[in-house]
Amino acid sequence: MADFVVNSTPAIAIVILAAGLIGYALALALAAFGNATSTTSDLAVLGKWIADWIEQNPYCNLGIPCSALASYAIVSALLEAFPPPTEKNGDLIIKAFSLEFSGPSGPVTLWLICFLGFVFAMKLLGK
Repeated sequence: MADFVVNSTPAIAIVILAAGLIGYALALALAAFGNATSTTSDLAVLGKWIADWIEQNPYCNLGIPCSALASYAIVSALLEAFPPPTEKNGDLIIKAFSLEFSGPSGPVTLWLICFLGFVFAMKLLGK
């Protein structure tokens, strides 16, 4: 049973991520087009509530998810364009600023730096 959970964890993570992205896309579509049907239906009321919630603080509701996607795109493009060297056993090695990251810690650290840079820039420019 434990082997099944460990082996199926990546698939479960992808399913959870896909469900979250679909839910977020539906919420944005409902906020954008929910009032087009009628003003008294439950969907229109929910769409107006979501639209008001997004308009109150767009940095948190739109900026942070877009920052996460942009950070992922940057890391993926850099890893595809400039593949880092690997060890004999196939582990990824990234060396920067006298630090050495091996395995998945390199791309994760790069993603975190990009994401925090985007969020810090939104904070500086936003309010």
